[in-house]
Amino acid sequence: MDQKARQIKYLDHNQVERLLRVIHTPRDRAMFEIGFHRGLRVSELGMLRMEDYRRDSGRLYVTRAKGSISGEYPLLKRERAALNAWLKVRGDAPGCIFPSRLGSPISQQRVDVMTKRFFRLAGLPADRAHFHTLRHSCAVWLLEQDRDLLEIQDHLGHASITNTAIYARVSPVRRERMAKDIEAGVTKRR
Repeated sequence: MDQKARQIKYLDHNQVERLLRVIHTPRDRAMFEIGFHRGLRVSELGMLRMEDYRRDSGRLYVTRAKGSISGEYPLLKRERAALNAWLKVRGDAPGCIFPSRLGSPISQQRVDVMTKRFFRLAGLPADRAHFHTLRHSCAVWLLEQDRDLLEIQDHLGHASITNTAIYARVSPVRRERMAKDIEAGVTKRR
């Protein structure tokens, strides 16, 4: 395994669900549901603005960072429910969806403190207690659902498929499935 693939730390889907179960406040729940399911960087979470959310169609425009490709995506029912619950508290005023007390985007430091606390409450490994772990977890989760690399590339906003392909080397579930298929003489369906 190459050095970069070895460094990717992620949670399996059961661990993600365990994490989400310990988050009870509407704002925090919405942040972590959307952060995981959209594969967001913490800076991208902070860039989400009210005008990016199309409540009637359940779509969210995500402005990507680090040269990635921005786009509008349909939200899952659970993301919509969490976001709508938060917006009942927050209100519909223009600005950041997840503002700090001063109205600016929530800071990376604040999200980091929250992430460490929620990981601890969920009994998850401290070495994975970073918001970016959710981005990696999303990629691996999609891969383990047999999503095409191009779909995952689009979902994460990667400008280069090379960045997406790294996740194909870290999925033990997918390796196990492939070994069973090879053993059974099954050919790839696609």
